[in-house]
Amino acid sequence: MRFLKIVLSFVCCIGSTSFSYPAIRACADEPLRLAHRWEVEPDLGIEWLAPRTPLPLTLHPERFASSQLQVVLDESRHALQYADQEDLAGRELALEAILERLKNPPENRQLVLALAGAAIALADGSHAQVLWERLRDAPATRPLIDRALVDWMSPVALDSWRTRLLDPSSSQSDLLLAIEGVGATGSAQDRPALEALLRSDRHQTPLKISIARALGSVATADLESLADDILVAEIEHRELLVAELLSRHTSPAAREQLSSIVDSSHQPARTVAYTAISRNYAELARELAPQMLEQNDNNLRAQAVAVLDQYDDAVSLRYQAARIADRNYELRVSVRENLLRKTRIPELRIVVDEVIDEQLDSDVYQGIEQAILLSVALREAERCPTYLKLLEFPRPETSLIAAWALQELAQTPELMEGILTHTRFLTDRLIKKEPTYRPEHLRQAFLFEAMGRNRYQPAVEMLKLYIDKHHWMGDFCRASAIWALGKILEDSQDADVAQALAERMLDMDPENPEDPLVQFNSTVALGWIKAPQSLEKLRAVPAVLGAHGQAAQWAQQQFAK
Repeated sequence: MRFLKIVLSFVCCIGSTSFSYPAIRACADEPLRLAHRWEVEPDLGIEWLAPRTPLPLTLHPERFASSQLQVVLDESRHALQYADQEDLAGRELALEAILERLKNPPENRQLVLALAGAAIALADGSHAQVLWERLRDAPATRPLIDRALVDWMSPVALDSWRTRLLDPSSSQSDLLLAIEGVGATGSAQDRPALEALLRSDRHQTPLKISIARALGSVATADLESLADDILVAEIEHRELLVAELLSRHTSPAAREQLSSIVDSSHQPARTVAYTAISRNYAELARELAPQMLEQNDNNLRAQAVAVLDQYDDAVSLRYQAARIADRNYELRVSVRENLLRKTRIPELRIVVDEVIDEQLDSDVYQGIEQAILLSVALREAERCPTYLKLLEFPRPETSLIAAWALQELAQTPELMEGILTHTRFLTDRLIKKEPTYRPEHLRQAFLFEAMGRNRYQPAVEMLKLYIDKHHWMGDFCRASAIWALGKILEDSQDADVAQALAERMLDMDPENPEDPLVQFNSTVALGWIKAPQSLEKLRAVPAVLGAHGQAAQWAQQQFAK
């Protein structure tokens, strides 16, 4: 909703746990979620990095009728804050209570605005008529209901909007809402009024752009002559005005005018024009797409990708594939998802593999990262030697994704040997307490998990170094190292390792607490190792300890198998 927003701050908690889990970033643009193996093996149904499900909120209709200002304001704030919750209890009764009170609006402006905002947030288009009747007469609330009706595309205020178009005394803000309302719900009969406003010298360019957009919406033909008049006039942003006017036209003349705008230097106009061409002239849009892919405007490039994605030929795929290394995060993700979908067509799978080869051989981190994600989605384990080399990539986020890919796909002894060599290097630095950084720890964790999945015995002695409570070894590294030990020593009944892990599992020292993830993975590892003396210690873990308690219950069950 665009009306009466409240900006909320909140802290994301992790499922039923109290762990502090680091968000992993694949690039400077957006966070990328890379799953660690202990999140899914064993699968305990824990939602890692997920916000706690909020308790179902109940609105109290009687509070909206309270004579105490703060009570009404607080309940209105709750309505605004939680209106999007599907299970919000008391929604309809609260809306009825608000509407009842708005029959005779209170004099306090703040109170009226709060009630109006809450009512609109709780309502939908089916309540348009009654909300319009309650809110239209107050200058403070009419803009709120105007905006809501535009968003709902409800015509209940259309007559009022039409009147405002013709009233020279209408304020600029009222006129703008009326223009948008007529554009959303009007018809061809509104063309004369809108055209008169567009031709008037009374209005500034921003308002004229909205007028042109509305006119182009209600009149989908026969505006070419008006467009010609605007193009030859000394009007600011005339190209954008014409693009908005002709956005839904399909005539040859409109096509020519829009094409000329695409070739202009007016960037916003080019975007609107190419979007219109994409909607109405498919062949021309495909012809212009390669040119649009080279533009600075993110929207133009995104529109060109959307056009090219409609075609299942190698040339179109090649063109859009170049944007997998685009500087815009959302666009390159979109291209990667498009390419993954295209691999269902055998002849296009060949092209996608060529694109992955090209990106992995480049030095452009954006393309490398998306290529890794794409090839992992395609389960291309044969690329693991390349991922191993990319562990040395200068950008830490990129080497981190390469480590995650190895955790997902690596299987051969040769790869495990290379991974072990890499992890020993950081292990030596940690032992010496040299400065290390979070991306290095996360990368190390993924590599430990790769060796654990493959039960790589030569790694055991190094992994044992991470058991003791030496926080300088990196608690995140320690957690994944312990998980890997559990996998490698599965069914070994190794008493010494089990004893050390049990100490970590039960360490509740208030002055020097053990890391929760270390405790969790120690518990899981004990369930795999199955040393007989571990069972009693697992029973000592309180079931109420969230993920830790769940892991202890699961580990005990493993002894019965």
